[in-house]
Amino acid sequence: SATAVAGRVMSAAAKRKDDRVHKKVPAKRGRQRKPAEKVMSREVRDMIPESQQYMQLLDFEKRLDSTLMRKKLDIQDFMRKPMKVKRIVRLFISNTHTNQPTPGDVSDEANPPEWTLRIEGRVLDDPSIKDARMKRRFSTFLNRVFVDFDSTAGVEDNIVEWNRATNSVVTDGFEITRRGSAPVRTTIMLDLDIQPPKYKLAQTLAETLGLQSAARADVILALWQYIKTNDLQDPQEREFFKCDAHLRRAFRAERMKFSEVPAALNQMLLPVDPLVFYYEICVDPSVPRKQQTYDIEIETDDNVRASLNSFMLSTNMQSDLKSLDEQIHDLIQELERTRSKRDFMMGFATDPQQFLSAWVSSQVKELSALSASTNLPEAQRHASFYCQPWVDSAVQRYFTAVANDTRMAAQQQTQEFPR
Repeated sequence: SATAVAGRVMSAAAKRKDDRVHKKVPAKRGRQRKPAEKVMSREVRDMIPESQQYMQLLDFEKRLDSTLMRKKLDIQDFMRKPMKVKRIVRLFISNTHTNQPTPGDVSDEANPPEWTLRIEGRVLDDPSIKDARMKRRFSTFLNRVFVDFDSTAGVEDNIVEWNRATNSVVTDGFEITRRGSAPVRTTIMLDLDIQPPKYKLAQTLAETLGLQSAARADVILALWQYIKTNDLQDPQEREFFKCDAHLRRAFRAERMKFSEVPAALNQMLLPVDPLVFYYEICVDPSVPRKQQTYDIEIETDDNVRASLNSFMLSTNMQSDLKSLDEQIHDLIQELERTRSKRDFMMGFATDPQQFLSAWVSSQVKELSALSASTNLPEAQRHASFYCQPWVDSAVQRYFTAVANDTRMAAQQQTQEFPR
């Protein structure tokens, strides 16, 4: 009957509303949950007394996130500053020899006498480095190695030079082999790889600033401190400073612009002198092998920087926290759905007649919204409206139209996919 059809339509509308209310919407991955999405509603908190502990945890999490953010900012600020620590590189200089003649021996041209100079080095044990593979090799501390053998000793190719290149193989030492059976005086010069680069100051500037060698930035900072301490900045033209007797000897000017300082320093910052070592190669078989040892103090990057950098770039913890936030969000949604079902059942159990009247009224409004008709007559709320003579013919026309649409769709599908 028409009444039954109308009832089914209203039931379908009510089901669609219930599906929209209770349908579980999957969480979108890759989007961070807002804090409000993890907060329980007041109704759920009234139903579950233990939820107060959960709200306290949320407040604690908020304060913890704020603290962690401040610490991360502090770490980032700390990592911008140079982090250098002093280490000791122990240098070993020695030599070996083979086929050296002794008194009364006959020379053997097939096995000529030879000697080998060995220059080795290693960083003394660093307790902060647990993995031996993380330790720096000796050649990474050097830019240049220059070895000069005494030319009077008859050594072929008496000058040997090694320069560090981008594709240089890192090593813990160097070996130089030459033929000979006489002692050889040797001069070894090492240019250290210092980062940031350091320079030796010209004598006049070094006496003024009290620095013998320093990086360019440290020199400019020391010069600014000197100008500020001695009140040499021009009070009228702040971009100028006056040169006192010491600065006049260094820069040979009465007055300078601050912007001219970097160019003037280019002439006063000289390469740092290399480390020079002297060694005499001994080829006497009766003399025990000798080895000279030196300790070189160097500045290297602190290993804490690498640890902090890995901590800042680590995403494992973030992914775990994100997964937990997704689970919490899903549980909060489930609690809200359960509360909605409970309120529905409790309302029906308390006063069934009033609840059903209010529920039917809300469903009529929902049906009106779904049918895009906002001004439905009051008569359509009553069953007598659907018992009028025109209803049967209207329903028949509706079913006929649905059947025609279905038949036409089937025919079109048959034409598109013939047997």
